[in-house]
Amino acid sequence: MNANLPGNFRWLNLSQALGSFMDNLFKMLTVFYLSGGLGMPLEKTLALATVLLVVPFILFSNLAGSLVDRYSKTTLFRIVKGAELALLSLSFPAYYSGRAWPMLGVLVLLATQSAFFGPLKRGIIPEVVPARAVADANGRLSSASYLGIIAGMVLPSFLLVTVGMSYPGVLAFAACVSVVGLAASFGIPPTAAKNRPLRVSPRIVTDTFRVFRELRSRPLLLQAALGSVAFSGLAALFQQVVVLYAGADMGLDVRKSGFLFLYVAGGIAAGARLAGLYGRRATDPGCVPAGALLLAVGLLVLPFVASAWVCNALLCLVGVGGGLCLVPLNTYLQTAPPPDRRGEVLGASETASFAAIILSAGLVAMAGGRAGLSPRALLLATALLAVLCVVWAFRVLPDAALRFAVARLVNAVYRIDVEGLDNLPLTGGALIAINHTAYSDPPIIQSLLPRRMHFVMSRAIFADWKLFRPIFRLSGAILIHKDDGPRALVKAFSGIRSFLREGEAVAIFPEGELSRNGAIAPFKAGMERMLRGVDAPIIPVYIGNLWGSVFSYASGKPGLRLPRHPFSRRRVPVRIGKPLPPGSSASDVRAAVVALSQ
Repeated sequence: MNANLPGNFRWLNLSQALGSFMDNLFKMLTVFYLSGGLGMPLEKTLALATVLLVVPFILFSNLAGSLVDRYSKTTLFRIVKGAELALLSLSFPAYYSGRAWPMLGVLVLLATQSAFFGPLKRGIIPEVVPARAVADANGRLSSASYLGIIAGMVLPSFLLVTVGMSYPGVLAFAACVSVVGLAASFGIPPTAAKNRPLRVSPRIVTDTFRVFRELRSRPLLLQAALGSVAFSGLAALFQQVVVLYAGADMGLDVRKSGFLFLYVAGGIAAGARLAGLYGRRATDPGCVPAGALLLAVGLLVLPFVASAWVCNALLCLVGVGGGLCLVPLNTYLQTAPPPDRRGEVLGASETASFAAIILSAGLVAMAGGRAGLSPRALLLATALLAVLCVVWAFRVLPDAALRFAVARLVNAVYRIDVEGLDNLPLTGGALIAINHTAYSDPPIIQSLLPRRMHFVMSRAIFADWKLFRPIFRLSGAILIHKDDGPRALVKAFSGIRSFLREGEAVAIFPEGELSRNGAIAPFKAGMERMLRGVDAPIIPVYIGNLWGSVFSYASGKPGLRLPRHPFSRRRVPVRIGKPLPPGSSASDVRAAVVALSQ
């Protein structure tokens, strides 16, 4: 486990994952019982179960969010887990009644319990986990949660078909799992009550829209909330369509269709874990467009394959994409709102998300029933919706998508050995001063910091490297040249100071050009002028072992050509020093960078 994660995080993770498992096990068991045991049509049963499962989330998520902002989250966590066990005991008389409505009634009650659990399990993470480990914690929590979700979908099929267990036997197994989840909740550390006044009313739609309107002053937070809503609706649509597709096009019995979600589970677990690793130090929003692209590709190809193995691989790919999307969205929704409004934002997000899930159930019922669309056509329609999500993600986060791609490329080519990473600030203005040995210096340093970094670059390079101009523009490069006149320099320096005052990071190479001999040349005094009147720290950075690469002057003019050892990753040490005060001279900054190189 990450050293930044407390040991008791595992109890929180186990308890919430078992809760996700319980919700989906009971839902699938109810679908199997109603369709297989009582003869209800599968499409109608799926739509009805989905709607009944999510209506309580719409009715109670806002209230749950307000309660989370007022009372101790740990105490609420244990109360909700105890309610889960109590409600599950009602499923036995509901089953033996031999009628549909008692089982559906228990499903609604368990969904109500889950509605109070959603904002709680997401809102408690920033209070029990250090800030720098929240993204990693979300990766682990999302991975465990979706493994629980898919296990809840798969296990009923396994227990009923393969093991031959009866419905009451599966319910008894579920009760035992619930006991374990309740016990695990007592390992969660205590959290303080926020005592925020309740801001909730019976006007659910009004309250939800009020929260989203208030988020308009925080565009990124609003976009994260909308992204979470879109992901929930698309995931619910996919879940229902795959069950129909498995029966109509793959010839699987409804009880065996749950096995397909095992491949999705592996993909989601891997994707969520990868997102947690990529965002080990901070949330990497670039995971969202990358994940959306993988998800859309998998869904677009899936309707046209006949091989079961290819189908399973594509289901896994869809899962990986979903996991990559989920973690940064959840992490940002947990960390960006003020602590006393976190539950309210999460509650409104969940209300809207489950409204999207109900909409997906209605779409499946109408398109598959009244319109008569085949499951293959429904799957293709789901893929087209995923493509729209891809377009939206890249339009909202183009620079984050670029940084994500650059970071993956850098790590494929180089083995980065970094020291002092915590000295690179995640927020606030900072001038990052780096020695300049190779043209690969900018992507290397950018790969270490999941935030926008404005690089000061030569206007000559911008003019010569025409193919890379869109990338330079997208990354917010600041153009300058040693031959610039006073007016051009004043304009460039003014732009740099503006970025710093606005809390942006600016990266410069104070030598002014690539090293011609591998040594660190004197730093230009212009960097001192950049910081006049700006209270931003200077972060000294040394990047080593790039002299001799194809992007350095070691073997002539730098450029794209085959390296001497194309299949070996060059080890690149990166040393990041302690912040220097804004008034530091160019020679002082150079001395700090030289010291890091020793």
